[in-house]
Amino acid sequence: MGEQHLLRSERTYEWEYDGEPECEGALRWKVLISSGRTPTSGISMGLLEVPPGTSLEPHHHHPQEVYYVTEGRAEVYVDGRWLSVGRGDVIYWPGDFPHGIRNRGEDLCSVVWMFPTDSYDDIIYVDDRETGMAAGPPPSPLAMQPDPLGHRDAEALAQLP
Repeated sequence: MGEQHLLRSERTYEWEYDGEPECEGALRWKVLISSGRTPTSGISMGLLEVPPGTSLEPHHHHPQEVYYVTEGRAEVYVDGRWLSVGRGDVIYWPGDFPHGIRNRGEDLCSVVWMFPTDSYDDIIYVDDRETGMAAGPPPSPLAMQPDPLGHRDAEALAQLP
């Protein structure tokens, strides 16, 4: 499949699950852009839904990743601690940097994710609870900035390098 333009409704993509799809409130995702699935190259992009009480535990993978929170609130794992994020927040993780997301609230959290890689299917996720990296990653070069309106954890985010 060669590279071409793509215009397709998100509703036409199937949800994917890391467990049983019929499980109520399961974490799920859609791969929207990915070589091999779409006539694209250079980036992979999709949606992630994190229902209340679910999480994508601390993990890492070689390519960098970006999250853009489109709905709800959640906590992201950064430098050994969980920080609050909400609608409109952008998070960037360098390659091989331990990160995760969890939803301890009462409402669904939706995230757009993106990798600078041709195919999402080539990404190898490493569970950092098993490697010990989740306990103490190196200091973060993240480019997160405090919310200028101050309606969330601006103090905690301001402490990041």
